[in-house]
Amino acid sequence: MGNYIKDKNLIICYMGSEKEVPIQLLPGLFRDKTSGKSLIISARTGPMSRDMYSMGDVTVDMPDGTIKKFEEKQLMEYIYRLTESERINFQIQSDKNLKALKHIQRLWTDATSDKIMVLSYWDGFTVDELTDQMAYLELDFLSIKIGGPELISEFLLADFCNHGIRKIVTKPGNEVSDNNTLDPYQSAESLFEEQENFDYVLDWSFSIQGNIDFPKYFEEEGGSDDGGGLAKCSKCLYYYSIDMKALDKLIKLLHIPARVIEMLTQDQLLELKRQAPKILFDEIDYIAIKVFSQNLDNFKEDRKYSELVKGEAGWSSSIHGALGGIGGQSVYLGGGLSITASGKLDEQ
Repeated sequence: MGNYIKDKNLIICYMGSEKEVPIQLLPGLFRDKTSGKSLIISARTGPMSRDMYSMGDVTVDMPDGTIKKFEEKQLMEYIYRLTESERINFQIQSDKNLKALKHIQRLWTDATSDKIMVLSYWDGFTVDELTDQMAYLELDFLSIKIGGPELISEFLLADFCNHGIRKIVTKPGNEVSDNNTLDPYQSAESLFEEQENFDYVLDWSFSIQGNIDFPKYFEEEGGSDDGGGLAKCSKCLYYYSIDMKALDKLIKLLHIPARVIEMLTQDQLLELKRQAPKILFDEIDYIAIKVFSQNLDNFKEDRKYSELVKGEAGWSSSIHGALGGIGGQSVYLGGGLSITASGKLDEQ
């Protein structure tokens, strides 16, 4: 039996905190109870606390004696995915590694985000145990689901990290404004002239969309210096263990051209949205192996190969029987050549 994603138990975790959660915790947030190995498959966040993360290369000595070059973000993820003993061994392996570790710690210690989604393998923890395990984070919002590989579709389609933690509401007695859904990462002063008419409230709502939206940062229209186009209005969002190039295939798979959308009814659009999780589930092997870089077997490819082998075996049995073969006895064809019961040619 192969090592397939379809057979795995998973959890998806939604976290929110005004105090924000350290990014460096994510690669090893959940660990196997026996081995201590990280169970995290992937993670995504809202805007990070700052933008200026150097993407330079760092060279370190690996446990097998080889030398490897990492981007700084990749090295942070590698280091914080290690078990405690593995990290100690990495640190003492060479002065080069010790300097690299201190550099990464200095660079990423204050990198945080207020909204985080985590996709992980499930190691038998109950929801209560996981909640207790994360109590030290002092979260304002926590939602945990335990299930199977269908959670992968939800992880890719949920819009939890695609809007800020606060929404704008009108105070009682004031007219409702269309502006109360604008992205709160813009300053309140830039949105309203009379601040006393509006309040911010925490918003942990999310929904499952009909397409994949993994922005680099939030954008708003008409905010550039010349009064038009798109303007960056948040810091960079963070993604862990997601191959963006591989993700493009799925984005194109779900994409509906604007000219087609204009021709569809609301019911038809809702039906397409409902179909999105199933479309992604049909690509579950590709997502696990190519998008999340998991070391798994491809069930679709193995099944095709198995069916091909069965077909070849059936053909071999048929040709052996057609030539007069009985049971496991070979059939002599002449000239020193025989065909076995499995259909192979055997030269005497």
